[in-house]
Amino acid sequence: VQYVIKRFKEENLIENKVRKGGPAQLAKHDQRFVIRKFVRNPRLSALKASAEFNEKFSTSQFHLKLFDEFSEQLD
Repeated sequence: VQYVIKRFKEENLIENKVRKGGPAQLAKHDQRFVIRKFVRNPRLSALKASAEFNEKFSTSQFHLKLFDEFSEQLD
């Protein structure tokens, strides 16, 4: 609540600001599926996982999601 009041005083805004970037490519349940797959089989390559999951998701999306997930666990 205090942040909303501060922002109103400084910028005369109550609504949230529009953020950059497009919508997420993977839904939350798909992200959990990807993580589970790599936890069960750590030797699985991102290329095989993307081929298994669906052709419309690139291997870089799998790499980014895995990096985000496991870096949070290390912190």
